[in-house]
Amino acid sequence: RMQPHGCRWCPPNMCKGAILSDVLETQTKFDRVLYIGDGGGDFCPCTRLKNEGHVSVSDVVLARRDPLPAHEYGLTRRIAKYPEHIKATVKEWSTGKDILEAFQELL
Repeated sequence: RMQPHGCRWCPPNMCKGAILSDVLETQTKFDRVLYIGDGGGDFCPCTRLKNEGHVSVSDVVLARRDPLPAHEYGLTRRIAKYPEHIKATVKEWSTGKDILEAFQELL
């Protein structure tokens, strides 16, 4: 169990952003990150992704979108509310096929 960390976006027991930062700092160098998320807890790691000025080299957030307009997933809602915190390219998905197509397009 992780200790409280003080992140304003995450629950007190775990910060996904800190975990992502640790992975990026300690693992092999990555050219870019494609982060797939749906809940509000995925917002923090998305704020740590970069934009290099062109989608072919920038990190990408794949944010889940519900096909029903009445329902909105937490990550999509937070990106809409706090867009200034997201530097990476944002693409939406609702099915596994959407994710596959995004990977094929981006890689």
